[in-house]
Amino acid sequence: MRSKFVHLRIHTAYSLSESTLGISKLAELARNDGQPAMAITDSQNLFGGYEFSKTMAQSGIQPIIGASVFLKDENGDGEVALLVQSELGYKNLSKLMSDAWMRCDGLAKPKITVSDFLALSNDLILLTGNPKDGFISRLALQSPAIALSRLQTLSDNLQGRVYIELQRHGLQREYDIEERLLEFADQLKLPLIATNDCHFENDEMFVPQKILTCIATNQRLATMTNYNQSAHHRFKKADEMGELFIDIPEAISNSLLVAK
Repeated sequence: MRSKFVHLRIHTAYSLSESTLGISKLAELARNDGQPAMAITDSQNLFGGYEFSKTMAQSGIQPIIGASVFLKDENGDGEVALLVQSELGYKNLSKLMSDAWMRCDGLAKPKITVSDFLALSNDLILLTGNPKDGFISRLALQSPAIALSRLQTLSDNLQGRVYIELQRHGLQREYDIEERLLEFADQLKLPLIATNDCHFENDEMFVPQKILTCIATNQRLATMTNYNQSAHHRFKKADEMGELFIDIPEAISNSLLVAK
C-alpha cells in the first residue's frame, strides 16, 4: 500500500558528522512503509546523489536529489532546501553549490547569494528552511517585514515552486514560529509542506547521534550545549507524520505533489 507522505528532508551519512543514516537503510525504511519517493538533502553537498539515485531506483522508490544550502542577501543569510525537478535543475544546483564553495574560505559555510540563485533557479523547488536557521524563519519573529519581503521575492521568481516548510520535532522554536509562518503562507497564498529533518533511524540511535555531534564539535556528552535536535529527528513513518500534522492535512498531501 502506497503511503500518503514523502520525506523531503533527509540527511544521510554524506552530511559529514551530522547523520548516521546509510542510504541502503533509508531504502529499506521507505520500502517497508510503502513510501513512493524520498529526497536527499545533505548539507552543502551532492556527494550521495549517485548512490542514492541508484539504490532508491533499485528499491522501486523515486529518488529526488536535493541539498540543504545557505542563501544570503543584504540582511544576512539562512538555510533552505533545494530539490531538483529535472536534469537542468541538477545542473543549476551543482553550479550554484560549486561556485559557493569556490568563494568560501573553507572555514565558514558556503553561501549562495539570492541574485545568483534566482539566475539559476529554473527547475528547482525551494523549501523555506528549518525553524532555527532558515532563510525565512531566522527573521520571521524579530523582523517579519524582511522575512516577508524575502518570501515575496522568491515566490515572484520561482512561481509555484516555493513551499512554506513546517517542522514539529518538539522544539520550542518550532512552536514559537509556526503561527507566523502560517500567516506568511496566507498572505502570499503559498502552499504549506510538512517535513521531518531526519538524521538517524530510530529512538535507539538518538544517543549515538548526540555522540557524533560531540565528536564534530569537540564537546563532551555530559556537558554539551546548544544541541538543536530531539529524539524526533528520526525517520518517521507516514502514519506518524499524518498524525503529527492532523490539523494541517494539506501540509502532508503536498509532499506527494512535490514528489510528482
